[in-house]
Amino acid sequence: MLGRKKSAEKLKVVAVRIDPVIEREILLLRETTCRKPSFFPQQLIEGGISALEEVWLPPALLAQV
Repeated sequence: MLGRKKSAEKLKVVAVRIDPVIEREILLLRETTCRKPSFFPQQLIEGGISALEEVWLPPALLAQV
């Protein structure tokens, strides 16, 4: 089956609480661009993970990432 991910590679569902203002901003982006509801939160996570790693991981471990 082309395009299907193996069960270990499937995206996982994560529930987070967000400020209603942020929720409205994401909703506006989603409606304006016709993207799926998960698109923008996924983009935010992917774009911010390296910044979080730099702040929170010890330098020795960061060098391995």
